[in-house]
Amino acid sequence: MGGVYSILSVELQLPLVNRKMALMERSGSLPKLPKDIVTPRITTGLDALGRGNDKAKLIEFITTLSQTIGPEGMAKFVNNRELITRLAASDGLDTYKLIKSDEQLMEEEQQSAMMMQQQAAAQDPNNDPAKQAQLLQAENDAIRTDQETATPEGGI
Repeated sequence: MGGVYSILSVELQLPLVNRKMALMERSGSLPKLPKDIVTPRITTGLDALGRGNDKAKLIEFITTLSQTIGPEGMAKFVNNRELITRLAASDGLDTYKLIKSDEQLMEEEQQSAMMMQQQAAAQDPNNDPAKQAQLLQAENDAIRTDQETATPEGGI
């Protein structure tokens, strides 16, 4: 039956998918896709089984690894971007614009660091205007007290 299904996928399903995509593009429910980049493909037989098997093996490996070396070891040894890409590929998914780029991650980290600095500055008591006014008043009082004790009572 596998051979028959493989033939049907090429002779029946692929033309059906191409026709449906053309109709969707005409109606505007699917954007115009570049023919040289995007081409539908029907996966059957051992290829389809292989992807599911790859996913199961990958998940089993990662589970065993995390149980053995823990989260710190996982963070140290596993390339998360590659793991995500392989999991998506095992399901036949394209990760283009789905996974954040290194530049996007760096930008988000910088924004997060700036937000933390701003929050820390806002919580710093030295940046509180009321506190600064109190400190200035205390400093002025101390200077006045020093001047009064330094000046003799009878004056000049």
